[in-house]
Amino acid sequence: MVSSEAVPYAKTGGLADVAGSLPVALAELGAEVTLVLPFYREVGMVEESAVPVRGQDAVVTYHEPPASLEAGVKTVLVRNDHYFWRDRLYGYTDEAERFVFFDRAVAELVRTNDWQPDVVHCNDWQTGLVPVYLRLLAEAEPRFARTRTLFTVHNLAFQGIFPEEAMEVAGLPWDLFRVDGLEFYGQVNFLKAGLLFSDMVTTVSPTYAKEIQTPDFGERLDGVLRERADRLAGILNGIDTRVWNPGEDKYLPAVSARTPGSRKPAYKKALQQKVGLPAAAAPVLGVVARLARQKGFDLLCEALPGLLEEKFQLVVLGVGEEDIQGRLEALAKEHPDRIKALFRFDEHLAHLIYAGSDLFLMPSRYEPCGLGQMIALRYGSIPVVHATGGLADTVQGFDAATGEGNGFVFREPTAEALAAAIREGLSAYKKERVWADLVGKVVGIDHSWRKSAGQYLELYRRLMEEEPAKS
Repeated sequence: MVSSEAVPYAKTGGLADVAGSLPVALAELGAEVTLVLPFYREVGMVEESAVPVRGQDAVVTYHEPPASLEAGVKTVLVRNDHYFWRDRLYGYTDEAERFVFFDRAVAELVRTNDWQPDVVHCNDWQTGLVPVYLRLLAEAEPRFARTRTLFTVHNLAFQGIFPEEAMEVAGLPWDLFRVDGLEFYGQVNFLKAGLLFSDMVTTVSPTYAKEIQTPDFGERLDGVLRERADRLAGILNGIDTRVWNPGEDKYLPAVSARTPGSRKPAYKKALQQKVGLPAAAAPVLGVVARLARQKGFDLLCEALPGLLEEKFQLVVLGVGEEDIQGRLEALAKEHPDRIKALFRFDEHLAHLIYAGSDLFLMPSRYEPCGLGQMIALRYGSIPVVHATGGLADTVQGFDAATGEGNGFVFREPTAEALAAAIREGLSAYKKERVWADLVGKVVGIDHSWRKSAGQYLELYRRLMEEEPAKS
């Protein structure tokens, strides 16, 4: 399992959650897993090698932390302080060179180690050249022809696009710089490399797998994805139920009540106290997210003034785009007893929002998978979502008459549609018995990794039974 980040070692987003929890779930199903990612902090050394970058050898050392994720999962961190000993994970002018180094180091690890993996599972553009290097390795050393590659797209919007000079940095033959290769509008696209050179492509929900084959969601790669449609699958992400466990959550106050629904009033009171809201009986709307237009929070800013005639409180936690933060901050100052906006990362408060809120807002314009709605459901916080990607796969509109559904859904990404869905949720909240039944139902939904990990194992086995890919 190859990733540029994974909890608990390094994290900027949902990729880290997946890369840190899927290997554990695979191991629990009997797979032997090695997680490989860049070295971002001090650990013990295991071995040293060298890989060529710009035609010169760059030293790489492979480290294994004193304690890996779980039994059955080994973690190896690729170290080169010039590339990775920095203040943040991404956003540097030598980004292409950094991840060329990492990808070549992964290929070198496969080549020189005393084990040969059945499958190398890569994630996002930072690992997009690994399938290319392994394909070239198999041509040079046929014993590696049985090693399969699977490439997972977590968000198609992030592609790793660089000037054509990146071909020389990567040491790749120029005949790969073509329309049906790594070339992308005169540049080099690392994510496209992963899409084309891997044996199988997955993305993080069935609906997103369909959406990215269309011009609206395909980010100029929809044609490539349609060509590979027979090698493209959508597998829904899961959540780490050891971390997100309402019954044993270290971030929540001790409550004697046994069910999430009956614990909710105590958690809500603790949340209100924590953020400085009055202990009102009003429903609490929660947000834990990157505050960006892609996530639909401009729609929320537009909808809020008209919604304030309704009875509710709102707690927002996250960082993001300056204009959205500014609008939320202004609304919070204007309505200090109704709205709290906290622009920071805060693990403790995030858990408290999931546990203490009644409705959880995810108005994303597009959402490849989304983990927040699954976590919210586990804590009995009912999601309000736009019907896109993984949100559409995990949240179905609630019908009070039949009891069917587990959330409140809007179809068009507009402020009016979002406001209508929130009002629908607030209306359902007023019906005490209906609401109690809804909360009691959703907390039992299984969003663990077990089912999805089983689907990945099936794909791995299918790939291992196939003949090697031709160049």
